Amino acid sequence: MLNGSSKTWYVWLLHVSTAVYYTIEDSRSKEVISKILGAFSGILMCDGYAAYTALAKERKGRVVLAHCWSHVRRAYVEIQHSFPVECGEIIAHINELFALDATCATGPPGDDARRIIRDESSRQVIEDIVAWFWRTAPFVMPGTGLYEAIGYMVGTWRGLVLFLDDPTIPLDNNGSERAARGPVLGRKNHYGSKSVRGTQVAATFYSLVESAKLCGLEPRFYLRVATRAGLRGEQIPLLHEVAAALADGSLDPTAFDDGTEQLVAAALAAANDGEAADATSA
Repeated sequence: MLNGSSKTWYVWLLHVSTAVYYTIEDSRSKEVISKILGAFSGILMCDGYAAYTALAKERKGRVVLAHCWSHVRRAYVEIQHSFPVECGEIIAHINELFALDATCATGPPGDDARRIIRDESSRQVIEDIVAWFWRTAPFVMPGTGLYEAIGYMVGTWRGLVLFLDDPTIPLDNNGSERAARGPVLGRKNHYGSKSVRGTQVAATFYSLVESAKLCGLEPRFYLRVATRAGLRGEQIPLLHEVAAALADGSLDPTAFDDGTEQLVAAALAAANDGEAADATSA
């Protein structure tokens, strides 16, 4: 609820292995995606939402879309009760892609092995999926769930097979899906924000808390470190910097015991007082 009127806001997020960035926007348009990505160029893992395709066309090769096999698989799982044979076959093929990737270490350490497995084995699975398509599609009635699921797969095909030539491309964007759970559950607790600033603060804290988890940090501990640095006028360390300092012993975690909670409380109280003052002056 903003300015006394109801308004819909959308949570957007960007996810990498060690960080999540959240922002809350009032639209799901291509323009919002462009604003969030800024000058980014490279491979963007996403679902088949049409605005991503429009953005990729606009940026003419500077943004290349890789699409998520989990979304494709989900479409078939949801209709498997109606098309058990056809869906059972394609789901088995997709499961094989994930099983092959699971034999490799995650991240850069497994890239060489992943490149070999994808080239020698995953390509054959993709050929099996293509064969399944030509065997199945001619007999599928338009308007059915299977027709829609196949259409989604075909429409995102170029991005689905991009992983074959690049071992750094994941098969799915499940990391983003997991990162979206917090805001989805949280909205049932806070029932929206009462100001634009409220949405911005929520997005900032979601970014810090979820990124802390990905870096192996207890979120409240990181907030203690960041708050103390801020109150002292020091450079606030980034999450991966805190994780690295803990790992090499240059940061003493006992220096941020429960007594540091007073600093956190003081900072939050100051922020609340400032927000109240802004509301009064308005």
